[in-house]
Amino acid sequence: MRTSDPDIYAVGDAAEYAYGPTGGRMRVPLAGPANKTGRLAGEHAATGASRPAPAARGTSIVRVFEKVAGITGLSMRAALKAGLDVRAVHVTANHHAGYFPGAEEILFKLVYENGTGRVLGAQAVGGPGVDKRLDVISTLTHFNGTVHDLAQLDLAYAPPFGSAKDPVHMAAFAAENDLDGLARLLQPDVDLTPFQVVDVRDPDEVLELRLVGAPHAKRIPLNEPAPGSGSWIRRCLPWFHAIRGSGRMSARGF
Repeated sequence: MRTSDPDIYAVGDAAEYAYGPTGGRMRVPLAGPANKTGRLAGEHAATGASRPAPAARGTSIVRVFEKVAGITGLSMRAALKAGLDVRAVHVTANHHAGYFPGAEEILFKLVYENGTGRVLGAQAVGGPGVDKRLDVISTLTHFNGTVHDLAQLDLAYAPPFGSAKDPVHMAAFAAENDLDGLARLLQPDVDLTPFQVVDVRDPDEVLELRLVGAPHAKRIPLNEPAPGSGSWIRRCLPWFHAIRGSGRMSARGF
């Protein structure tokens, strides 16, 4: 924060900060980093000493009418632009126990480094509880945590406030399965043309949502045997159907 002039400090929305996910420097025009570094600069100016400025992660959130969206750390696009080898998982889960009245869905995306599992960022869209999940990920990345650390976090739980397996846990579990090769993931915008796509959804789910980008998909409900050999992609509306279908097909050698 100290400039070439020892009596002038660069802090606030227009200053550059160390950026945690990449280790580089960037401008983060947010009140959080501006206030924290302003406090440290004032302390150093007054006493000649202070703790070092923390790395920023760009954690931010916005509400548009009744919907909430937010981000912390790197998006997948930003991570790829920075030259990182990354993967991402998307999960949809309720912000608290589904059997408790008022549960609302959160669409949660977790970005992590391929191989190490280091968490680089997250994005979330929903209603209540989006801020809580982003704060968890921001804290985790502050300590260079991995998807394995995330899967083991002990978070506050009671039906009105969350689930025994929180959305961030579910994302971490899926990321672990991806890294371990148990259920490898593709991104939603992938070209499905080269793959044989297996739609394992229930009939009512098929009617509810058309499968875009895969007119060649084969409809095989979960209780039917897997088809012949080849490379297969499992698609479904609730993602746990895809996990179950993937497990069954893997057990049969696909």
